[in-house]
Amino acid sequence: PERDPFYDNGLPRYKGEYSAGKMHGFWQFFRKDGSLMRSGTFDREQQVGIWKTFDREGKLVKETKFKALSLVAHIVAGSLELLAKLGRQRELNI
Repeated sequence: PERDPFYDNGLPRYKGEYSAGKMHGFWQFFRKDGSLMRSGTFDREQQVGIWKTFDREGKLVKETKFKALSLVAHIVAGSLELLAKLGRQRELNI
């Protein structure tokens, strides 16, 4: 379930866009006091690129680099899943 985008004090918990129901594009996450805590980019709910973490005064305290999941990994995972299904079908003589 999606978390309420606002704290009980009315300030935003996060700001960002969705694409096909998934977090996609630039996002910002805030503390309850309204200060920016983290910002970065999602690619279909996967963190990609440089994510920045800030202290309550807005000072950059950490940068984390995320790599995008490769299309090859998705293809390999999908192929292995398909091969597993085909193997089960063969075992059952389907």
